[in-house]
Amino acid sequence: MLRNKKTIISILIIVSIVTLIFWLYSLRGISKGDTGKNIFGEQILPPGTPADIATYRGVITEGSKGYNTYTSKKYGIQFSYPEKWRVGDNHLGYGTFQLFNFFNQEEGAMRAGKNKIEIYLNPIYAYNKPDTADIDTKILTKKIIISGQLALRSEIEFSYGDGTSMISYEILIPTIPDKYLGMSMYGDPANFHILDEMVKTIKWLPTEKDCKSFIVKKIMEGGFPGRYQLDDNCSDPETK
Repeated sequence: MLRNKKTIISILIIVSIVTLIFWLYSLRGISKGDTGKNIFGEQILPPGTPADIATYRGVITEGSKGYNTYTSKKYGIQFSYPEKWRVGDNHLGYGTFQLFNFFNQEEGAMRAGKNKIEIYLNPIYAYNKPDTADIDTKILTKKIIISGQLALRSEIEFSYGDGTSMISYEILIPTIPDKYLGMSMYGDPANFHILDEMVKTIKWLPTEKDCKSFIVKKIMEGGFPGRYQLDDNCSDPETK
């Protein structure tokens, strides 16, 4: 009887140690700020991450003619980008949407032919106010219209280093009056035309909130009997 008790206690101790090791290993990524998965297949997110983080993730659709399509249903923003570019962060609104045409840190965005594109939302009070403390930085800005919205295109040349430059767009958003869409490209200026082409593909879509209000309105009007599925343009596919 005593031997059985010792065996049970030993098993419990071993199980407790193994469980503790698994738990500590699963938390290792959080301390590093990783957003991968732990050994249990659970998503690892940094401390302070909102519970609805998934709603910030954009939808990537593989397209044709060498381009993929990015869609933010949360903010009603859609555009195309070169399919061979690698996606980094994909949490526009909470973080950013990033694209790279290189695949490791050693290549870097400051080498010939290498670039990084970063897309973000900024508060409207920061519109047309370049965030640079370098008084020798050269900034050439012009007003343009993108997808029916007032926008600014800036060419920025920094005075430090090897004359690193970037281009940046600031675009007012029809669905979000208190923010603007920023799109910046760093690295080799020979590729800046890629961002110029990307902004031409921008489309403004109804947000998820707009679509829910649209559904309620249609139901009150007697529409959508038993159907509540809408397409990306907030329209009833069965009426097309």
